[in-house]
Order: sequence, then C-alpha cells, then structure tokens
Amino acid sequence: MTIPVELSSTDRIVGREMVLGHFDTFLESARAGHGGGVVLFGESGIGKTTVLRSVAGRADGMIVLAATGLKSEATLAFATLGDLLRPLLPHLDELPAPQAAALRTALALDDGTASLGRYAVCLGVLTLLSAAAETRPVLVVVDDAQWMDTESAAALMFAARRLENDAVLVILAHRDEPGRDFDPAGLTAFHLAGLDPAASGTLLASLSTEPVAPVVADRLHAVTGGNPLALREIGRRLSAAELAARLAMPDPLPIGAEVRRMFAARLDSLPAPTRLALLVLALSSSAAADRLTGPLHALGLDSSTLEPARTAGLVTADSTQVCFAHPLIRSVVQADATAIARHDAYAALASATTGDEALLYRAAGATGPDDTLAAELEAAADRTHDRLGFAGATRMLHRAATLTTGPDHRARRLLAGATSALIAGRADEAAGWLETARELTGDPAMIAQVELTRGRALTMRGTPAIAREVLVGAADAVAGHDPRGAARLLSEAVLPAFTEGRIDDAVALCDRAVVLADRVGAAAEQGQSRLVLAQAHTLSGQTRPARREIDGLRPYLDRLDPVADGMVLSMLGAAQSWLERPADARQTLDRVVNACRRAGALGPLAIALSHRCETARQAGEWAQARADGEESLRLAGETWQPLTLGFVQVLLARLDAAQGRAEMAEWRLAEARQMSGPLGISGLVFWERGVLGLLHLAAGRPEEAIGCLEPVREFAGRHGLHNPGVVPWAPDLVEAYWRAGRPDRAAERLESFERRATATGLSAAEAAVHRCRGLLAADATTAERHFRTAMALHERCHRPFEQARTALCHGEVMRRHRRIAGSREPLAEALHTFRRLGAEPFAERAATELAAAGGATRPAGDAELVQQLSPQELQVAMAAARGHSNPAIAGLLFLSRKTVEAHLSRVYRKLEISSRNQLRASLATVDVTESPEPDPADDGRVPGSRTP
Repeated sequence: MTIPVELSSTDRIVGREMVLGHFDTFLESARAGHGGGVVLFGESGIGKTTVLRSVAGRADGMIVLAATGLKSEATLAFATLGDLLRPLLPHLDELPAPQAAALRTALALDDGTASLGRYAVCLGVLTLLSAAAETRPVLVVVDDAQWMDTESAAALMFAARRLENDAVLVILAHRDEPGRDFDPAGLTAFHLAGLDPAASGTLLASLSTEPVAPVVADRLHAVTGGNPLALREIGRRLSAAELAARLAMPDPLPIGAEVRRMFAARLDSLPAPTRLALLVLALSSSAAADRLTGPLHALGLDSSTLEPARTAGLVTADSTQVCFAHPLIRSVVQADATAIARHDAYAALASATTGDEALLYRAAGATGPDDTLAAELEAAADRTHDRLGFAGATRMLHRAATLTTGPDHRARRLLAGATSALIAGRADEAAGWLETARELTGDPAMIAQVELTRGRALTMRGTPAIAREVLVGAADAVAGHDPRGAARLLSEAVLPAFTEGRIDDAVALCDRAVVLADRVGAAAEQGQSRLVLAQAHTLSGQTRPARREIDGLRPYLDRLDPVADGMVLSMLGAAQSWLERPADARQTLDRVVNACRRAGALGPLAIALSHRCETARQAGEWAQARADGEESLRLAGETWQPLTLGFVQVLLARLDAAQGRAEMAEWRLAEARQMSGPLGISGLVFWERGVLGLLHLAAGRPEEAIGCLEPVREFAGRHGLHNPGVVPWAPDLVEAYWRAGRPDRAAERLESFERRATATGLSAAEAAVHRCRGLLAADATTAERHFRTAMALHERCHRPFEQARTALCHGEVMRRHRRIAGSREPLAEALHTFRRLGAEPFAERAATELAAAGGATRPAGDAELVQQLSPQELQVAMAAARGHSNPAIAGLLFLSRKTVEAHLSRVYRKLEISSRNQLRASLATVDVTESPEPDPADDGRVPGSRTP
C-alpha cells in the first residue's frame, strides 16, 4: 500500500523545506540500514498529511506501508495494525511459530484460540518489519496516529523503538491538541509549527487570481498562527476583492469554530443518505472499501451513496479505500451527527461484523445504560485478556462500567478496570476511575477495596504521603465494622510509609494490622499483615524476628500471584536481600520478573527490575545490575511511575559513583531530586544523599561527604531506619571523618554504628564495623586483627565491593604503619576486585598504594573487558552464552533480530573473541543472574538469520 503523492496546486508544499530536509536524512539513513522512529506532532490542519505524502513520494526503492488512524478504531484492537501490515501478511509463515500465531490471532486471521500475551504480537510486528527490510528498505507511515487503537499503537511503538539496526523508518503523525497526549520516548520528535508570514502569504496567493495585500496576509497569519488548513479555508471563503484589501474583511474572521462550520456547511448540502454513509465511514474500523459494503447495505445504501461527498471534495475513493479528504472532516461528521444517527450507524457496523468487533460497535453505539451489554463486555474482557493484554481488558471494563445502571455494580466494574490499569502501568487513569467509584458506592466493603486500590495508585504516581493518609483514614473509618478490610488497608499503607522512609510509622501500622487480622482469624489478612511486618522489621533492624516471620509465611507466599501481587513480592525480594538471603531474593524477584514479562504487566515489572538491580549491585553483579536498572528506567518512564524512576536513578547513580562516572552520577541524582522534591518522596532524598556521600568519598572529598551523610544519619535516627545494609551510609561517614583527619568524631559515629550492627547480626554490617575499627586502631597489630575479622565476616555474605574496600583500607593502614610486605596481598586483592567491577576510582587508589608498596599490577583480563559492554549488550551476550538463538534472544529482550546481531557483533569486537564458546568463557568470570529458559515453541528459525 502506498500513499498517493499527487498534489493539487492548493496542496503544494509551502514553507516546509527544512522539515523535508530532515526527513530526507532519515530516509537515507534507513536506506543505509539505520532505521528508527519519528513522531511528527502538529495541530489539526497544520500540514502533517501533506508532509507525509511528500516523504512517501521521496521513498524511491523502498517498500511503503501506510495507514491512517481512525477514531472509531480506538476501541477495536489491532485494527490499524491490520491495515498497515496487509501487504506483508503473505510472509507471516516466515516468522517464528509463536510470533506468527500471535499475529494471526491479533489480526483475526484464524479462529483466535491461541492464548498469547500482547508482547508476542509486538515481537511479531518487529520481526515482520525487520524481515521485510532484508529485501528492500521499508517506510512505515501512519497518519492521525492519535486515533490508533491502543494495541496497534503499542505494537508499532514497540517496534519503532527497536529498529535502530534495521532498514526501517517509522513515521507517526500525531495531532497536537489538548486531550491528545502522546509519549514519544525513544523516538525522534518533530513539532510541525505554523507557516511563517512569508510562506503564509505564498499559500494565500495560490488561492487568488489577484495579488494578496500584505496587510491581509499579515492579518490572516496572525489570526491563524500560520495553520495551512485555516489559511486555505479562510482564503477560499474570502473574495478576490477582500484578499486584495479592496473590500474590508469580515469581522470576526471565520477561524476556529467557523472553520468547523465551513465543513459542516459543505456536509449540510449533501443528501441525508450521503451524510449517513459518511457517518458510517467516520465510525468504521477501517477505510477499506470492502469493509463498508456490509454496513451500507444494512442501512439500505450502497457505495454510490458517497458519490456526492466525493464530488464535494470531502472524500477520496478508489477501488480499495474510501478516505476523508482531511482529518477534520471526520471530526465534523461525528460531531454533527444526532444520537439516533450514531446509533443506527453503529448498529449497521455491528450487524456486518462478528465477535468482539461487533460487541465493541454495539457498546460504542449504546445511547444509555445497558446492563446486558455491560455484562457481555465484562465477560469479553476476561475472555480476550490474553490477546488484548491488560490495556485492552482495562478499556473494555471501563466501558462496561459506563453502561452499568446500579451505582454499586458500576463501582465494582470501575474498580476492576482500575486494578487492571494499575498492572498495565496506567496509574493516573486508575486513580481517576477510583475516585468516581468511591463517590458511587455506599457499601463499606467496596469502599475499603476502592480506597485500598486508590492508595496503591497514589503510591505508584509518586505521592506516598497522600496515599498513606488515604489508606489510614479508610482503615480508621471501617475498623469498627470491618476489621478484615481495615487490616488490608493498614498493610497497604506500609508501602508508602516505607517510601517516605518512615519506618517507625510503618512498624506501628503493621502492629495494628496484625492485631486486627488476628482478631478475626482471617488467613489472607494475617499473611499480608505479617509479611509487611517482616519487611518493616527488616528496615528497622530487627532482623531476627523478620526472618522468623518470613520463614513462617512460606505457604502464604507460594499462593501469591507474581503479577497481581508483584509489588508486594518485589518488596519481599528487597527485604530478603537486606537480610543477607541473596538466593531467596533472587528467586523471588526472578519469579515476578518472568511472570510479568509473560503477562505484559509493565507496572509491577518495572518495580521488580528496580529491586533486582539493587540485589545484583549488592552481590557484585554490577553489569547485570546496570542492565536491570536501565530496563526498569525505560519501563517506568513509559508507564510514568515517578517513584520507581527516582529510585532507579539513585541505584544507577551509586554504580556510577563507584565506577567513576561522576558527571552521570550527579545528573542521575539531580533527576531523582526532581522526582522527590515536588512530590515529597522523602525516602528518595535519604537514598540520594547517601549516594552523593559515596560520590564525594570516591573522589577524595571527605568533608563534602560528611556534609551529605550527616543529614542521612539524622534522618535514619529520626524515622527508625536502623538496618545499616539498606543504605550503607554509616561506614562511609566513619571513613569520611577518618580521611578528613577527625578521628575523634569518627570514633563517636562508629560507636552508634556498632550498636546497630551488633543488634542486627548482619555479617556485612559487622564486617564494616571491624573495617572502621581497623582504620582507627592505634597500632598495626590491633588494626591487623580487625581487618582479618572483617574479611572473615565478608566470607559469610557475598558483597565483593565492600570486601574489596576492606582489603584496600587494610593495605593502606599496613603501609602507613610500615608493614609494607603485609600490605601487598590485600592491596592486590582489592585491585583485582575493583577492576572486575569497573570501580575505577577505587582501582586507581589500590594501584597507587600497591605500586608504592613495591607490588606489581597486572593487565586487565576478561572480567575488566566485560565492563566495557553496555547494559543491553551484556543482556544479549548473556542470553547467547546460555544457548539462545538470535531470534529467541530478540523475543526474550523485546528487540529486533538485526539489533541482536548488531549487539553481538559489538560484543565480539569489545571482548576480542570470535565464537560463542569464547563468549561463554569470557562471561564465566562475571556473576550474572539467570534468564528464563529458551521457549520450547521457538524453533529459532528466521529467514536470513545469522549467528556472529
């Protein structure tokens, strides 16, 4: 399919030379094998369609795929995608079987019995475009992208973000208007502004047989903002005498609402049957001519009914498509239609279709509440969940709610839709629906559940203080008559309390929840309240009761749904890591990550990846930590989770600080600060200041480190955060005082740190205490004893970075006590670990100390070379080393096959290897997490695939 490029004289491109020059560059880049996505923003009538037509006309030698988003398609899953990919459908059999099956089901090419998540569809689109580009470069253009259905938009955006190494250019034209928000994250964004005065004058001159007066051109440019559509419509309405300023122009000029009325006037001149046919076209899920035949026949019409509209210039038609001449006409047709006409048009469309498509037409055409239809939509949401994903089910549930008569039933469906929206990562939408549900119902149990879900949404939106108030207030309101509901609400309020860093408050909330749950003997509520109590005990430093609680909850934990309860399990994984149970933490977080990947649950997936990032960092798996963190950051940005965004930026900033990326660390901390400041996420400030202290300490600025870490100490003491392993600020503060030449103050801070460390019984904390004791020791023998004890404690818990810091301090102190020979071994050990981790500032310090002690430094090995890999390169390399085929890796990481090949080529070059056996050997020196096993349904076959 191609976009027609024949332009009339009034449609010729004026004033767009710079924009078209940019698109020429994009086209050449795509022809060279470097594709991607571009979003062309602009208001209605600004000329986006004209630019797209011109770009398509310049796509010599390329496959051009084109589609136009239709407002009525917004409720029909994959409708736009079906139109777009129709020319490529003969190649579906060349895709891996799971992706081909997913696309066939999504596009209604088979019976739709396959149970697949939406990511399989996304991967199928990506692979299909990538495969098509093997023969010729591909240009994909979608006009009116704001009207694409959610599923088509998600799949196309998914592919566009991952085509940087494929000869595919995706261009989306999106209307820039209030209520048409669109996130172009990962794509190049262009805003098509109005024409400048000179270009506006040129355009107006093309409309008149007489010269246009400069004063008229200036006036029209001022009132239209250079909008080409408005200029053309107004220019056509003005007489030659008015354009030449011989006659005064009408006042007010016909712009805005007047422009809309001009379309309406042209529509009013049409026969009533033609206006009804145009309404069917406006509401149809497709512009395909054969898709209009059935609905028109149902109304007693046929294709000839549209001839007056074509003659009037309102539509264009050929043997395959019938399209509106301009997007505004569609809006005018719909806006001017009566309720009866809309009902009749939707009924006709429904009669000519089947299944869920017909159901959605019926739902869209409903003019009032309809409980039967609402029940059908609710059932369809459950039935088609696997194909549509959480986003599709969410939309159906919300429409079902709007059609429901009883307020309590409507509230229940709004709650169900909001719950699904949260899992899909749409917290803002969920929060609005929940507020409506709260106003509708008077059922105390329903109110409690609504408030519980609203609190979760508020937490995800980055307003934990408000979330905690909502949840605690709701618990207080229902405690007298619904203790089970109150227990659930109080347990849910613990998470925002954690987020704020209010650990004492969290413990108090947990205690109340446990008492209420135990009073009624509710097993589920008892399990939930005791789980959050264990997490609160973990943060407060009461590690022994925390472990006992978790151990006693094994049956309850096994019953939790890793998707629906993903946030709770992610916090559990973090707590297990802070309790020095890394294997349990890894198992818990992998369970959530893998389940959420399969379900396309982006909300909890971003959260789980953030905690897995921190767990990997603690375990010294820094490359894996960075990979998880970067993916979490991307997903949190796509679903707008400010809390997770800020948290991950802090986690990655700690890695940057340790690895010597000071500028990047400071930038990340500034981003986190921006998230936490206006939203009041005080817990993020606690983490951010702790990282900034490490950054100053690594750079040799102990006084600045002290200035950052002292407020952290005060915050922790004030709010009861007494587990020193959560944010390791305490040993950094002691070391900063020691390096600043203030041993008395260092000893004072060490005393309080040691009390907390001893109370927790955590090996890492006790090791850090002995490291600090070694720094402050008055003689070499005492220092040696403390360092040896610290190293023995490090062996109990796998924290390589902290162990290397202990070895570095050991060597430094021994050398200053003139125990030169005794300093070499710990310094060499520290240097080896720091290099493996890529901790450059610490490695340089260790190398300097070792050289001063007469030791020899060794060249970098495989472990150091691996640090050169980007997070995504590492993910691809790990998957390849475990035996995944290139197509399987593409499916696992949501990338195109060409991108996988490009990443592997760079990996081989950086590691100076040439085979997968060598790759496995190189990665054997690096601790990495396990990825999901290869999909047995994936035969690994994609035509033309190559294995580097």
